[in-house]
Amino acid sequence: MLQENNWLDDLQYLCPPTEFHERRYTMRFTCSRAIAQELTRHRVFSFLMESQRYINYSKERHGGEITYIIPSWLEGMILPCSYNSMIADIEALDKVEDNSLRDKAAWFTSAFINAEKCYFEALNNGCTPQQARDVLPNATKTELIMTGFSSDWKHVMDLRLFGKTGAPHPDMLNLMQKAQKAMQEVGIWNEIITHE
Repeated sequence: MLQENNWLDDLQYLCPPTEFHERRYTMRFTCSRAIAQELTRHRVFSFLMESQRYINYSKERHGGEITYIIPSWLEGMILPCSYNSMIADIEALDKVEDNSLRDKAAWFTSAFINAEKCYFEALNNGCTPQQARDVLPNATKTELIMTGFSSDWKHVMDLRLFGKTGAPHPDMLNLMQKAQKAMQEVGIWNEIITHE
């Protein structure tokens, strides 16, 4: 591409990174599609997200099942698991004392079970993965890789961890707390958080 566009002379201005170049960092998140959609609103980042269009969850690579990320307000009620084990989880909900919470957990569990059942039935009836994915909920697990400059990460943390424009979504807050911990462990947190 450089050759075809006569841009080779532009390479003479490139230099190795110096102290004056802003650093870029990449993080990999495992989260729900809903939280991934919130993160991709930060357009200055580069993203790579698992594609539901081509993934066939019935294949061996995915264990023939769909994984869901359970909303934080239901954690402990049901587990992010497959159709077969969710059936057992519904029966275990009878032990939950809070009727309202038990009803919500049962409703969500049923929705996950039905979505997975409909997805696999669609595949078995000749639908492609991109057609079958339309029945999957926002709680479906995805992998998201984000790359951005220090200043971009600071902005995300200001909004999604510290809530400078309003309370962050509880699941986003949880994810950003884990990101903060990972950044602290590798020693980049102070650079990001103090970046102007």
